[in-house]
Amino acid sequence: MRQISLGALSEPLSQEILSLKQAGLFTEELALLQVRQAMGPLSDRLELEKAVIQAIRDSYCLSEEEVIAQVARKDPGFGPAALDLSRMKGDADFRIIEGQRRYLDKCPQNIIASLRLEDRDEELERLLDENMAIMKAKGSGEARITLCLKLAARNPQRRIAIAHLPLPRTGESQHYLEILDTDKKAFKISSESSSQRVIAIRDHDSNGYKVTYSYVVRSDYVNIDPTRLASSQPSSFTGEELPHIQFTPYLRSLAKEIVGKETNAALKARRIYDWVTTHVHPAHMAGYLAYECIPSFCASSRRGDSGAQALLLVTLCRICRIPAIWQSGFLVTPSKAVPHAWAMICLEPYGFRPIDLGLGSSAYRQGNIERWNYCFGNLDVFRMTANNAIGADFEAYPKKFFRADPVDSQIGEIEYSDRGLESKDLRSERQVEAFQLL
Repeated sequence: MRQISLGALSEPLSQEILSLKQAGLFTEELALLQVRQAMGPLSDRLELEKAVIQAIRDSYCLSEEEVIAQVARKDPGFGPAALDLSRMKGDADFRIIEGQRRYLDKCPQNIIASLRLEDRDEELERLLDENMAIMKAKGSGEARITLCLKLAARNPQRRIAIAHLPLPRTGESQHYLEILDTDKKAFKISSESSSQRVIAIRDHDSNGYKVTYSYVVRSDYVNIDPTRLASSQPSSFTGEELPHIQFTPYLRSLAKEIVGKETNAALKARRIYDWVTTHVHPAHMAGYLAYECIPSFCASSRRGDSGAQALLLVTLCRICRIPAIWQSGFLVTPSKAVPHAWAMICLEPYGFRPIDLGLGSSAYRQGNIERWNYCFGNLDVFRMTANNAIGADFEAYPKKFFRADPVDSQIGEIEYSDRGLESKDLRSERQVEAFQLL
């Protein structure tokens, strides 16, 4: 599919198409899309809807029996009645597709987490608490990190393709980027100011694509004092960015309910952070293309991953005229690098300060109130920030076809001269080759 702006998701579907979509009758919906698209109006929205249908089908692919079997590996007593209860509680995300109930591919993990059967990541918790202590004692922290990213097509066609792999954005909290190895010769690198920074490699796809790089990440500790805010606050980054940063009537009402009569920007932002981290249950989600407005889904369902929680806070802050942006990349420890997202809000005289909803929510549920408070305004050194916006274009070898992940760049992209690959057609690896605290 050709490249289409995500903003098209905000355009309305006709009642006939919407009825078929809500009923999960995707075969009929696709047939109707073909007819309506030939008629002209809203062609981008109708073309994008085809990708939305595919994203929903790919994500909601498990039968009831498959969900029960996977959860039963952790809880042998888990059966149909327990699944019914999980579904009623909202822990078993499902869609009706072609008349059958199909569950989210990550549904078993969500149920296991809700039953408190998952193993806690004790190494990560220890590292976060140690980092927090260092940051508070010294006022800052630094680390030099070396990452190796690999990306390959599951079924390579052994012809020229272009691969885009995420790179650290430098000039803010990340510095001294050095490309150590690309395994290929023909490549371009996005500028430091690129909203979604990548290295684009053009070569045969036979052996996949690899990049190894080193960078330094620095994080400063700030204890935000609401009484020290400047009398005038900036007005940039306070508007809508469709389709996801959208000021819907429900989100406007929710923002008003959360902040009440508070007028101090820092206290309003803290109230929003408190609400999201205490009311939204951490959960795996479908591919983001399956959602027309991620913050609305997150707020109404009261569940979401780190990216959805961050988008919800960004949207609520912007409704309250607090400048806010969304960032993503990796959470990097000495042993692994995993996709992660967080938010940034601007409070003068402090400037932009980070808010990690995913780690904050986890800390609150573990009873670690010190770390919960820390995550409002501070990050750790375990980061690789590649993205500073949603759905931004790649500068290096711009994409011709619709992206596997149209929201940000965390896994990577591969496309040939005639088509782009979907997420299910890609294999990606991330290896932490070196991690040194400075």
